[in-house]
Amino acid sequence: MVVLSAIMEDPKAYGRIIRDETGSFLRIAEAKDCSPSELAVNEINTGIYAFDNQKLFAYSKLLKNDNAQNEYYITDLVDIFRQHGQRVKAVVIKDSDEAMGINDRVELYQASKWLQRKINYQWMRNGVTIIEPEMTFIGPDVKIGMDTIIYPNTFIEGKTVIGSGNTIRTGCYILNSAIGDRNIIDNARITDSRIGNDTRLGPWLHLRMNCLIHDGNRIGNFVEFKHTEFGGHSNCAHLTYCGDATIGKHVNLGCGMVTVNYDGVNKWHTTIEDDTFIGCNVNLIAPVTVKKGAVVAAGTTVTMDVDQGDMAIGRVRQENKTGYGIKYMDKEKIK
Repeated sequence: MVVLSAIMEDPKAYGRIIRDETGSFLRIAEAKDCSPSELAVNEINTGIYAFDNQKLFAYSKLLKNDNAQNEYYITDLVDIFRQHGQRVKAVVIKDSDEAMGINDRVELYQASKWLQRKINYQWMRNGVTIIEPEMTFIGPDVKIGMDTIIYPNTFIEGKTVIGSGNTIRTGCYILNSAIGDRNIIDNARITDSRIGNDTRLGPWLHLRMNCLIHDGNRIGNFVEFKHTEFGGHSNCAHLTYCGDATIGKHVNLGCGMVTVNYDGVNKWHTTIEDDTFIGCNVNLIAPVTVKKGAVVAAGTTVTMDVDQGDMAIGRVRQENKTGYGIKYMDKEKIK
């Protein structure tokens, strides 16, 4: 039988590890059953044990409840094992905080802070720069490459893998995603997605549901991608929604472009091929394809495919009415 013990400055109500003059482990004394000299011992029982299962089941039948609590103490197994000629040993844990008890929300917070520091300090020793470790939250299964810089108020969770040389700025939340090398990500929410290399993402960006962002892309502020593949060296600067879309290389998506992918019942796919230019305030009514080298003029609602090299324009022709601006602005005076 092996017991995991810890050295505590304040043992409180923990059971004490009692040893003889040679340091050999004798027994565990519960705090309420301790003598004054035993209460002075600062080596405590963490409640973590290793047993031979067959011997555990056999000897547990010998437990008795003749103690102050009138309870059956599993710790009495130490004496029982010794009485039957079995080896018992108490091993001291290096960091006592690792075995701290959690009995309320304060202690839960203290344990969480311990784990946060342990994870963050380890990544810093491995070559990751964390600007403020107390305000950075990294899950235990996350992997991060060297020379990545992580700013405060960042949460990286799940099975996320981040490459080297990245800059993760304030306000990022990244979950179950793979991020390549040398990316700059600012105030972005990224879940279940993959990012290539040398991209610039954010601020205030949302990528979700298996997005694939290829190398060299620029995605700016107030953009949401959902289940979208964005080809390399393309641009989407701001105020855009792309859902269920495949977008090629060297594509420009203008401000306010929307893939209209939901008809109230089904989700439909949009394809934008390489070297296309989509102007501002464009609606692409899916299913639809904009083929290679095509241009969609600003303000257009696209309801059918745009062939290679063509330009789609679908807006009302402008008409200027002489003097109507003055009349409109003076209407308050007429009242």
